[in-house]
Amino acid sequence: MNSDEVYREVLLTPLRVCKSYAPVVKGEVVDANRFIALYDADPFYQWMGLASAELFGAHKVAGGITSFYRQLGIGVEHLFQTILIDNLGLTDDDVKWSYIIKEDGKDKRLTLDARIPVLKLTIPDAARLNNWIERVKKMLGITTAGTNGVVFEVRQGYKSADSKRTNADLRNAARAAQDGYLFVVAVMSTQVNPQVLQRWRNNGVLVLTGELGKDETESIFAFSKIVLGFDLASFFIRNSEILANEVKSILNGLLST
Repeated sequence: MNSDEVYREVLLTPLRVCKSYAPVVKGEVVDANRFIALYDADPFYQWMGLASAELFGAHKVAGGITSFYRQLGIGVEHLFQTILIDNLGLTDDDVKWSYIIKEDGKDKRLTLDARIPVLKLTIPDAARLNNWIERVKKMLGITTAGTNGVVFEVRQGYKSADSKRTNADLRNAARAAQDGYLFVVAVMSTQVNPQVLQRWRNNGVLVLTGELGKDETESIFAFSKIVLGFDLASFFIRNSEILANEVKSILNGLLST
């Protein structure tokens, strides 16, 4: 396969899981007939008219769309990791980064989505990355972090204003700085909650989003092209029809009852 085919498969493989999505009732994955039978056996649900194909369809769509976005996030994470490996000459182990915290008296390992370790890069790649890191540090007004490289939290979008999730990002940023890494949130789309975006930036966290026409300190597409040497936006443009057709097929499957 050529690189476009490989990257398409990396992105789409998690999404295909959604084709077989079905609701769960009392811990059991159910089809429409089983769903109706279980709800029909519940007096209250029967009286309320909930034992229906229409409600099964609503459950399937609601849960399926949640699953779809989750799998899309996994897909872009895997795609970004693959791009780092292919274009910077890194290994699977190189792009992994994690650390251990204590939780309820037990060790818990937290893993971020991607890493670029400076010492594993060629001289030209390291120079490009270091120049970028210095620009970012000056822009954010920070003097620490980035000596060892960059670690990333990669997402398809960030529509929620969940404070618990944002606090976890800030904890990751602090730990990354302790270990000599610059922490970056890379969001492939422009779907970012403005309150969360402001909170990240107020705490010195760089956020790269899917905006076109921005430079490499603001756009994941510009960063990929200029720092990584891979034109990610052009990849999506070239493959848009294939990707969109497969997504349409997956969504049609979710909408069917």
